Amino acid sequence: MSLREDIIPYIDKNDMVAPNLEQVSIGSDNGVLFTSHYLMLLNQQGQLSLKDEIQFERLVERCYIVQGLLSRAPGNLDQDSPDNMVGACSISRKVAFDVYTYGKSNGWVYNQENPGTFTIRAFLGRQVGLMGWLRYRATGEAPNLLHILFLWVGAYLTLKLPENDVSDRILLVRIMEGLPNKGLLKLLKSYCNKKLEAMGGLKQCFLIYFGKNHPLYKYCP
Repeated sequence: MSLREDIIPYIDKNDMVAPNLEQVSIGSDNGVLFTSHYLMLLNQQGQLSLKDEIQFERLVERCYIVQGLLSRAPGNLDQDSPDNMVGACSISRKVAFDVYTYGKSNGWVYNQENPGTFTIRAFLGRQVGLMGWLRYRATGEAPNLLHILFLWVGAYLTLKLPENDVSDRILLVRIMEGLPNKGLLKLLKSYCNKKLEAMGGLKQCFLIYFGKNHPLYKYCP
């Protein structure tokens, strides 16, 4: 068997990866993020193809409320955290450009429930490090010192969370993967990797989140 074969039973009604078999029929509420984890593992195995990337971008486009404003799943208008945005933008620079362009044009407010309306929760501009990461993914412009400072603070606080609180640690891994490996960012990535490995790494996070039978856990190195 292979990851491609083992993931098939976990593909939900929206053609995205579900966190368990129970959500296959109803659709995952974080399908974009979980599908990005799948593609990440394919890439680590040297099996990610251009076809995979194009198919993923088409799936993401089905989740656009308007271009660059990403919902959790097609037709889902609940307010989303940055999780699915990070997953999508870590895989596709085209998606990252769409998301960045939308944010820049709308004051960094990503309001899925009521597009164009400001709320604190929808205002991702408050997450300065994340916006620096997004700009880099979209344009190739490296995070500035302020972005890097906030990335360091965010990473430090995330790594202080209880070890069974894995959602933010998984997101931290994806953010670190998408940063350039030089200067202060190289030090940050090294710090995060050492701390995460001491807690069992991404594989331990996937075990806690998905369980031992899920392909994302089984094929995570």
